[in-house]
Amino acid sequence: MGNTVKVADIFRGVLMISNLDPNLDSNKRNLNNKLTFLMKQVVLRNKSEFKPGRDIKIPMCDASIVRNLLVESISGKGIVYDWFNGNVDVMQAENSILLYWQLKEPIMRALMTGETDEVTMDSWLATIQAAIRFNLADKTVQLKRKLEDFRVNSLALDSTVRVGDIYSTFEDGSRQYEMKGTERGNLLSAECLGSIVCDLYTQEDYFKALNQIIDKMSQDAVEKAKSNIETYALAKDLSEAERASKLISTADESMASEYFIWFQKLAEYLHSHPQVAKEIEESTKTTGLEKFFRIY
Repeated sequence: MGNTVKVADIFRGVLMISNLDPNLDSNKRNLNNKLTFLMKQVVLRNKSEFKPGRDIKIPMCDASIVRNLLVESISGKGIVYDWFNGNVDVMQAENSILLYWQLKEPIMRALMTGETDEVTMDSWLATIQAAIRFNLADKTVQLKRKLEDFRVNSLALDSTVRVGDIYSTFEDGSRQYEMKGTERGNLLSAECLGSIVCDLYTQEDYFKALNQIIDKMSQDAVEKAKSNIETYALAKDLSEAERASKLISTADESMASEYFIWFQKLAEYLHSHPQVAKEIEESTKTTGLEKFFRIY
């Protein structure tokens, strides 16, 4: 097996570092259980593969990493300790990310102390990433952040104002539809979607494509929002209305109007995008757009 280290010697070192009795059988059994967890849940190897005789031996390049991880496994605190005891759900992205960064330090420390080599360290880090689904978790969180950015950047396009509705109003104030606008169906053709996925082969490829699409949509949303608000800004000066709500006729209609919510969203959008507000006011030669749209 080349240069190896007895697991019993590693256990002895772990217990000494942890200030625990190295001769106590319960301490040895506890470490043996933690090593079994590491074998089964991370490296997916069987102890019998490392038992050429009576003693379990592991490669010397791995010994310091295993030792450092076992020290954490019996520390009595922290997410690594909890993970070794089966109390961490790595399917939760936040748990997986936090766990990885806490596992990374003891693995890298073995390289910094000169007890292992860089190749072995990278192999352990890659194995840990795969075992606790770190890459998926990390990319999922990144995608969530981008979606939140998109939500903020597209707020000015979040309209429930219906297009194509025609209705009649009767003398008693009641109304009825003469025609209702129809909702748009799928916007992207199968050919368009096929052209996107045809060159994607790994999970990372899919995440990269999703990130690119969201970035493009976020940028486009800002440009379309500017165009829409510029139209209202021009109407503001033409009508000389102090508030956008005055542009909407509410006589003899319900007190509930989606336009009021829409205008409030535009005010919130301009407040969170001051540079966009400045550019629109400069291009349309107007001022006070946020106040113009704000309902309250």
